[in-house]
Amino acid sequence: MATLSDVAARLGVSKSTVSRALSRPELVAPETVARVRRAADELNFTVNRAASGLVTGRTGVIAIVVPDLDNHFFTPIIVGAQRHAAAQQRQLTIAANPLQTAEQVRDLERLARQVDGLILAAPLGPDALVRQACRARPSVLVDRELAGIRSVIADAATAFGRLAEHVIDGGHRAIAYLGGPQSSWQDVQRTRAIAERASGRAELTVLGPMPPTFAAGAAVADDVLAAGVSAVIPYASQIGL
Repeated sequence: MATLSDVAARLGVSKSTVSRALSRPELVAPETVARVRRAADELNFTVNRAASGLVTGRTGVIAIVVPDLDNHFFTPIIVGAQRHAAAQQRQLTIAANPLQTAEQVRDLERLARQVDGLILAAPLGPDALVRQACRARPSVLVDRELAGIRSVIADAATAFGRLAEHVIDGGHRAIAYLGGPQSSWQDVQRTRAIAERASGRAELTVLGPMPPTFAAGAAVADDVLAAGVSAVIPYASQIGL
């Protein structure tokens, strides 16, 4: 099995250069990082994360935390994070945790001791608990905004507003919105955007909250029919199905 010394000898550089290129690539010239990674691949060298973690204080592992694994919305986010982590010679671990209770935040804090950073999709948790979770490790929120915390969101609210406008322009004067989970940050934004576009132009019926599942959509079908609407906008595709 190849060692750090083997990679260094192949390139004619020091072991410390190889170590930094693999564990702290931001501290090394990009061309050197590329050479080291190429040599490591050629020699089938694998970083011992446990050993390097004792030296650097880093594990090389990033955790992505989603509220559950049933919502297909999170699947491409996980896949994209996994690909990017692999490209950076990092590992990605996945955890399901809605961060809605103090106990769930404590569970996350235990996980945080084993990773270098957190990617948190926490649409349901109260602001105070989500903030506490983000203090456990360097964190980025996904699909939610909290002042002072780095975040990445899809502007779904604008898209839902435009969708409502398109439906109304098509002649529908009674529409329904099938809302998402209780306390969902995105659901609040989407409901507001649809209501603004419908104001003065169409009667809006809001049904929910409900989980983003096929079963929830099936359960609300009779209520949709009873509402007498001619078009329906669901919070999530699974509800719509």
